[in-house]
Amino acid sequence: MLFTPTGTFYSKVQFKTEEEVEKVVARNFKLLFGDYSILLPKSLIRTSGGKGTVPDGIIVDFKGNRWFILEVERGDHETWGHIAPQVSKQLVAVMNRETKNKITELCIAEIGKQKEFSKLLESDLKIQQIHVHGFVQKILEKDPIVSLPIDYSPSDLEEWASMQKVDVQIQHIEKYMNGKGEVLYDFPDLELTQEKESLKATDKSNALYEIVKAGLLIVGDVVHFDYGPKGKPKAHFEGKICSDGIEVDGIVSSASVSALRCIQQISPSRTTTNGWVTPWSRQWLLPSLPEAPGTASFFGRIRIERN
Repeated sequence: MLFTPTGTFYSKVQFKTEEEVEKVVARNFKLLFGDYSILLPKSLIRTSGGKGTVPDGIIVDFKGNRWFILEVERGDHETWGHIAPQVSKQLVAVMNRETKNKITELCIAEIGKQKEFSKLLESDLKIQQIHVHGFVQKILEKDPIVSLPIDYSPSDLEEWASMQKVDVQIQHIEKYMNGKGEVLYDFPDLELTQEKESLKATDKSNALYEIVKAGLLIVGDVVHFDYGPKGKPKAHFEGKICSDGIEVDGIVSSASVSALRCIQQISPSRTTTNGWVTPWSRQWLLPSLPEAPGTASFFGRIRIERN
């Protein structure tokens, strides 16, 4: 159950149909895959043996250099009788060279329709339109990730997912409703997932608490970053290190959520960011050893000051 400070209660309810879950995911896919991802429309793909299948979408993540097979499900579908065979057929189909060529063409066409997304790729990731084709082909050389947004996991789904040669991500989507019929949806927290991935890649764990505990940062340290669209003056933001997050304007949140709150003041359409590390180093922290207390350390655009 969820409730607001004013006493409005939202109870968890079931989705009526699989199509309802699909629509919610399609409208909000960037919450799951990030602002630099693009959703390709449903399209028939075939295995080399000619068997046809239609995934709920293909996601290409230009920032993460990865791609996903999107298969939205309901928990009342059986793992072995429905989900496993369907995903297996899709995995075989996307490995087909003709299918990968088709995905590349669909991606180019979709980006051509979305001018703002094309500008975002060029300004933030330095991917010019003339290079998109080769960039997509390089991403598709990697194994796909299977994305399974689902309202709840049926029996054996996690066990089946752990047995697959490719990464299978089960993303629970929940629906809540109040007495007036107003609806809230609960999605997985992409920012926290990205933080864990970044820290894992740098052999650190347990996020900010462990970094503070190790003395790499001290509670009370002030962190800064400047952000703004390309070609425009950048806004300056700062936050204070706490044991469990970064305080900005009196609110303590994770590194990513704190950074995102500031970014959205300039770019309201942004829905995700990784507050630990990005290719252009705009965010709060890089997991590096700062200089001795009493000095100011600069990591790209990031400055840590000792009080």
